[in-house]
Amino acid sequence: MARVVYEHVTKRYGDVFAVNDLSLEIRDKEFLVLVGPSGCGKSTAIRLLAGLEPVTAGNIYIDDRLVNDIPARDRDIAMVFQSYALYPHMSVYDNMAFGLKMRGMHKDEIRQRVQQAAEALDIESLLKRKPAQLSGGQRQRVALGRAIVREPQVFLFDEPLSNLDAKLRVQTRAELSKLHQRLETTFIYVTHDQVEAMTMASRIAVLKDGLLQQVGTPEDLYFRPDNVFVAGFIGSPAMNFIAGTLRGAAEEMTLDADALQVRLPAERSRSLATHAGAAVTIGIRPEDLHDPDFLPARVRGYPVRARVDVTEMMGNEKFLHVFIGTQPLLARVDPRTRARAGQEIELTLDIDRLHVFDATTQLALDKIEIPEELRETPVRE
Repeated sequence: MARVVYEHVTKRYGDVFAVNDLSLEIRDKEFLVLVGPSGCGKSTAIRLLAGLEPVTAGNIYIDDRLVNDIPARDRDIAMVFQSYALYPHMSVYDNMAFGLKMRGMHKDEIRQRVQQAAEALDIESLLKRKPAQLSGGQRQRVALGRAIVREPQVFLFDEPLSNLDAKLRVQTRAELSKLHQRLETTFIYVTHDQVEAMTMASRIAVLKDGLLQQVGTPEDLYFRPDNVFVAGFIGSPAMNFIAGTLRGAAEEMTLDADALQVRLPAERSRSLATHAGAAVTIGIRPEDLHDPDFLPARVRGYPVRARVDVTEMMGNEKFLHVFIGTQPLLARVDPRTRARAGQEIELTLDIDRLHVFDATTQLALDKIEIPEELRETPVRE
């Protein structure tokens, strides 16, 4: 299979940098997801790898082979796009076999590969149908099958689930994860949906404005974001942010955000003491604000007063839109909460899950620990 390396890769269109000095290593057999908002450069990055766009500067390696000047057809890569791009006049079998026929492969080998791919994707019964006779999910599996039969070194996926409905996206995410485990091939997957990234990736690379922000496991990015952008992009619902000031010294530091005053534990105070007096951005995930009547045993809580504005019942959880002073926050609490709109309530903040960022640089001033129960989770490869 293949290891992929971007070495200071830049792609510029006139004065616009689509990808800016990207250095990234994707390990052999890894499932790496490139994630970020529209226009961040993630699709351009894999088009450069596929040979569909020339690089402006830098080098790209596939299995230690420099591929900058190698034509796309010779890079041994298969790509699955958002649009299925199936030939409407051909059967499913012929769509999957077409690329192999163009290579001059023997028909027996073609039949074997198509049959194996169809079995893996559960589309054996569809091989005689035309694309117009298929659902969106079935067409997407055919597009995957067309890529699989090539047995490439690297699979590239450019937002392949965007055209599917919510239920089918969940199902297809699971199928892609199982497919990666079966094929044991390098997968590079592009999406703007951080839920797709969190559920499928061995590691995630977050991009913004063509610049790489952070690379790590889903747990790394969720619990230990490098900056405000990553913290706000990863996690659903998004992290709450509050402007404040870090006050105190030594082991008695306080986060001062007007109506929200949080005295930090001694260990956090020590790690942040050198930043005393700094303007900061405080990050609080909605799931780290709890109803004290249903507080998980592991939580070291800090009480805060809030006024409930709106409640949203989600089934297995309830969202509370609250105000702490004039600051709006979202809390994700146990659905059994008795909190109602208009009430003044007490919430419990998980003091060990509080994030602190420099207000100017937007960088994390320190990082919380990944929970012990997740720390030994093996990387999914």
